[in-house]
This record gives sequence, C-alpha cells and structure tokens, in this order.
Amino acid sequence: MWALVKADQVIEVFGSAKAMTINGVQHPASIFNNWTKEELQTLGIYPVTQASPADNRFYKNGASSYSYSDGVVTETISSTPHKIADVTVTDEDGVVLKNRDGTTMISKGLITQYKENIDNRAYNELQSSDWMAVRQYETGVSMTDAWKTYRAGVRTKAAEMKTAVSAVTSVGALKDLHVVSVPVTATDGTVTTTIGSGILYNFGEAPTT
Repeated sequence: MWALVKADQVIEVFGSAKAMTINGVQHPASIFNNWTKEELQTLGIYPVTQASPADNRFYKNGASSYSYSDGVVTETISSTPHKIADVTVTDEDGVVLKNRDGTTMISKGLITQYKENIDNRAYNELQSSDWMAVRQYETGVSMTDAWKTYRAGVRTKAAEMKTAVSAVTSVGALKDLHVVSVPVTATDGTVTTTIGSGILYNFGEAPTT
C-alpha cells in the first residue's frame, strides 16, 4: 500500500502500483519497481505502515485514517468495543421494540453471548460420553470413575467460567479471561506450548479409558 503526500498531508492512498501524474509530469507504474524508496519520496510517494484491525470478537472495526510524520505514513483503524451488557432495542424515536410474542426485543451483550457459548462448549465436551451415562442408567454398567470425575469437572468449570464472565465490566477484562497458549523454548531448542493465564474453555483433557 502506498500514499501520496503533499505539504505533510496524505492526499491519496492506493493499494498497488499505478501510473500517476504529479506536478504535471506523468510517471508510469513501473517506477514503483524500478525506483528506490528515496527516489519515490522525492515525488511524495511513501509506503504505508499498515495497522492490524482490532479483535472482532470484542470490537467493531471502522474506517482507516492515515497520517504522515518524519517520513512515515501510518494507518490507524478506528474501533468501537462491543456492548458488554444486554441492550433494549428501540427505534429511531426511542420506542421500545417488541418481539412477535410481545416480549421486549433485546440485543445480547458479550456477557450473555459468552455464557451461552460456555454452555454450548460444555454440552459438546459431555456429548461424547453421554452414551456411558445412558448405558449406566439402562443396564447398570457403571461409568468409570475417571469419566465421572471428568464430567463433574466440566460442569464445575463451566459454572466457574460463567461466574467470571458475569463479573466483567469491560471488554479488556473479558479478553483477559481467555486462555493464552504460551510457547516455551527449552535449552535444546525444542518448543513446547503451555497454558498461560485465563480460564475460558479450558475444560481439561478427557480420559482415554
């Protein structure tokens, strides 16, 4: 990505090489490949230092803006945090909207969405061993203690996760609840991964027997 700068102001941003007329002189697109960075800068053409968008799980990304300083053009992407709490939906006049059944229309905030997701994740964790619980109920063949402990642990951890999510008051606090995988390099150069901070969706390893 490139930018055309005049009087320390970004005039134009473009994604690929193109023919340009600058100060009345026509320049072919080939200058982007054949000229040095310094030569392009004499025309006011600079590469753009692009920004990374904010994590869309937590933010709504908006428009990009560009600024020039000390020979560098930098992109900035605006972002707005998603709502943490549920919001009552209203029309442009502030009138509360209703669902077909007459209940108030609600836009779910991140807390509600995350708690629902935790329940879904826990359900999926338990689903693979549900047949063992059914077998025990219908035939009396007991589930192994390892599986009983694991299933109880999934439910306990899910409850702990939902409690932690309910307590957050900001997007940043919610982000901090996510498990972070941390690469660790041993003295022999071997890289392994360990679990860092956070509790979300870490239900532990299921038994093998």
